[in-house]
Amino acid sequence: MATLESEKPSPFHPGEVAMQASLGVAERMEQFGKRVICDFMPDQHRAFYAQLTYAQQPQAQVAEDHALICCAVPAAPEAGGGDRLILEM
Repeated sequence: MATLESEKPSPFHPGEVAMQASLGVAERMEQFGKRVICDFMPDQHRAFYAQLTYAQQPQAQVAEDHALICCAVPAAPEAGGGDRLILEM
């Protein structure tokens, strides 16, 4: 049975809600977030991200009109035969 949007928990943590409220968009973002933000990652996206090698720790950048948050655990994809690909920086 599908969950009504009004019954879904907020997809945002308290800090995000506070930032949205300070900009006067909290209610609009709450409604939009409940429609478009999933609590899972689709298999297609999991397969794609598993192929990427991350050379940096998670980071966040905030600009005047937007924010970019990159969450990544450094990883190395497996090479054929179970060997590991090692990157030296």
